[in-house]
Amino acid sequence: MATSKTASITANIITQTAIQIAIESGMEAISFRKIATELGISPMTIYKFVDSKETLLDQILLQVINRMFLQMSRSCWLVC
Repeated sequence: MATSKTASITANIITQTAIQIAIESGMEAISFRKIATELGISPMTIYKFVDSKETLLDQILLQVINRMFLQMSRSCWLVC
């Protein structure tokens, strides 16, 4: 049975938390244990959403690229 905390966890929330950790402490500070502590869940819970740290790093990269692309496309609409 999932607790209310684990029921609200998604892969996106895990990725966003990892990005925030990277912003605050650098990429080397990202760990499943640190993410779990930030979210108040067990580190093993993360594996329900993310297969490995490599997969998580891929998701972080995709999120950052998407944000950059969105910013650039918004700027283009304003300037172009």
